[in-house]
Amino acid sequence: MSKEVKRYAHHAGSLVAVEGAVPAGIRAFVSTNDYDSLLADRAGLLEWAVDRWHAEVAGRPLVNVHRRSLDDTWRQIIRHLGGDTDLLCGPDHSALLTLQGEQP
Repeated sequence: MSKEVKRYAHHAGSLVAVEGAVPAGIRAFVSTNDYDSLLADRAGLLEWAVDRWHAEVAGRPLVNVHRRSLDDTWRQIIRHLGGDTDLLCGPDHSALLTLQGEQP
């Protein structure tokens, strides 16, 4: 696990879980037992979210119609877990479009 992930996971806020229920946004990726384990290990959850961002967003071309919404969603999760998205993922979708001279 990288030093950045450990540092930001240390400051992570708490997730709200009602009687062990898995939130809908995470249900598609992990089982209830896995979710309980992830809650016990916030650093693991942050690392998982950053890995999912890299798997689902980083390789998509900027013109992909789903890239912006996936980027925004995973960044929101990473921020909720206390991560610095600029440090862990780099510039967001709008910033990359601006760098290329396109309108966001």
